[in-house]
Amino acid sequence: VYMATTSETVILDVSRTEKKYIISKVSASNIKHVFSQVLRSDSHNTGDGYVVRSLYFDSYDDSDYYDKKDGYNYRKKIRIRIYSTDSKTAKLEKKEKVGNNQWKRSLTISKEDALRIIDGDFQPLLEYESKFAFEMYLHGENAYIGNGRIVDVPNAEKYEEMTNIEARKEIEKI
Repeated sequence: VYMATTSETVILDVSRTEKKYIISKVSASNIKHVFSQVLRSDSHNTGDGYVVRSLYFDSYDDSDYYDKKDGYNYRKKIRIRIYSTDSKTAKLEKKEKVGNNQWKRSLTISKEDALRIIDGDFQPLLEYESKFAFEMYLHGENAYIGNGRIVDVPNAEKYEEMTNIEARKEIEKI
């Protein structure tokens, strides 16, 4: 994990290998209990967990989606993520994956800037002093970001496609 700070811009830069397993609800409950005895909750947890809301962006031809679906070795995701419905900030993130190795970069942005990005205005990213913010600006200006998909976790079955206008309305409710 690497954190770069320039003025007030903080970039989280993480390289990791991720393994996912399907387990039963009973096993999940047992593991959660064991972890609760030795690990502290993160700052977003108010006692009974929380919902992570992510708005995933893709190109107009959904190339990121099809790269994953078709099993390409290299694939990426770009998203805006919040951890609380009353948050004043959001995370702009890019995850890239090659085989089992992942690289995630995350930039904290204001809620107002997140809404402007959803509307297709990427200018606010030029105000952040980071190469990553500039990279995301270029993605947006080159018509990379098309329709988004909102995903609430842990209720991933509530997955629905939305246009940018619908996504903006959802975030404005927050």
